[in-house]
Amino acid sequence: MLSPSLEDYLEEAYRLSFLKNRVRVGSIAQRLNVSAPSVVKALKKLHEEGYMIYTRYADIKLTDRGIRLGELLVRRNTMLQ
Repeated sequence: MLSPSLEDYLEEAYRLSFLKNRVRVGSIAQRLNVSAPSVVKALKKLHEEGYMIYTRYADIKLTDRGIRLGELLVRRNTMLQ
């Protein structure tokens, strides 16, 4: 189970994957109003857990597992709002 903070990073990566062709650290940092090093730290954890493929200086790719959870998080937060 992911922490709420990691869920936020994953959800934002999922949202950006539909808005843009490229998901980058800077885009996530800007949208969540956090520093790039904070994003990198979270992405490394999400990579280790199998939710995304993160390589330094490359686009972020969500795995099937990450896409499924990202979709669930977006739906859950939409219903809560």
